Amino acid sequence: MSSLYCPPDQLGYKTSAKKIDHIMNELDINQDGKVEFVEFMRPTAKKYKEEQELEQGADADRAFEYFDKNFDAKLTASEIYEGMQHLKQMSAVSLEQIEDFVVKYVDLNGDQFVSYDELESIDPAKLV
Repeated sequence: MSSLYCPPDQLGYKTSAKKIDHIMNELDINQDGKVEFVEFMRPTAKKYKEEQELEQGADADRAFEYFDKNFDAKLTASEIYEGMQHLKQMSAVSLEQIEDFVVKYVDLNGDQFVSYDELESIDPAKLV
């Protein structure tokens, strides 16, 4: 354990036996007194997953803002249709098909608009 005290102190961190014990208890899952690579990476992977979830939320925010042309916090089928016209794959999709999609899969409260919450609730697995 004493070998753990030296490097953090050299980096300017104050350490104590209590802090080291806490770190070991957090990291050493199998309680063998050693922090193996997988145990060391577990918090990093958890942090990465959290950051990915935040990034996905930011992507959804940007997408919603892109389609919401009048900034009323709700999307119409027309806004979705117009926002997707630059995509080659969408050239064969009609406004009526977008309206049908909105009614069947997205507009949960039946108000003829897509809210941010409704957009986030789309389950891609159910669309195929």
